[in-house]
Amino acid sequence: MGDVYEEKVRMFFNEHLHEDEEIRYILDGTGFFDVRSKTDGWVRIRVEKDDLIILPAGIFHRFTTDTQN
Repeated sequence: MGDVYEEKVRMFFNEHLHEDEEIRYILDGTGFFDVRSKTDGWVRIRVEKDDLIILPAGIFHRFTTDTQN
């Protein structure tokens, strides 16, 4: 899909957090949000077309597509 797309995907996979909640509506495709738990483990949430996910502010997370993307 090109260098710009690949760079954006790599950026999303780096663990980060936001000062505000993050709201994502999945228009197409599938992927995974990894959310860091209170015990410092990862919780993987699969998302697909028409899903809505809201991550509270201050929670470390990352995103990656799956093999279909």
